Amino acid sequence: MAIEPPAQSTRSQTRQVPLLLDYDKSFSLLFELYEERWRKEAPDLESPPVGVMSSPLDPEFRRMFRKPFRLLSPDAELHNYESPRFLLITRVTKNGAMIIDRDGKEQHIHRDLLLHHWGNEVSWVCPFMTNGDSLKKGMRGPEVLEMQEMMARIGYDVSPTGVFDESTRHEIKVFQMVFGVQADGIAGPLTRALLYQMAG
Repeated sequence: MAIEPPAQSTRSQTRQVPLLLDYDKSFSLLFELYEERWRKEAPDLESPPVGVMSSPLDPEFRRMFRKPFRLLSPDAELHNYESPRFLLITRVTKNGAMIIDRDGKEQHIHRDLLLHHWGNEVSWVCPFMTNGDSLKKGMRGPEVLEMQEMMARIGYDVSPTGVFDESTRHEIKVFQMVFGVQADGIAGPLTRALLYQMAG
């Protein structure tokens, strides 16, 4: 694990350290990080079907992300890469982030460098995205219960009952407004994926 470098311009840091990954490398490592985490948290269970969710997100929400994600870097164009380049983040820290560099090593980057590479797309791996089901008022069952538990863990006023009631709908709308998702009170794929990413 590298020690945080002394303050210097983000441009010179980018030249000194091979931070940006190509599409294929960042994609495969993102899945590897997901599988590694799953094996630690549920070693006796088979990993569920997963998908990749992408969304434009403001960097102010970075501290709420609890799982690995990748950023599409706008800086890639400055270096004339033939394909997009990504920053692969394993976790956000108080003053920056831990990333996987092109040598496959984890290292710390400063907050300014993280923000310099914050493009318009954030991607992460999450379960349950292959069916694309939406949860809405009146529904009940284990998926509703899981969603309510995630909401409660991140501070929303939801009672985990397994029943999608009016209170759950209201809190989903609040969550959606905060993150700029269509505030319809329906937990569609993006809303559920954001909850998963932030629930730890």
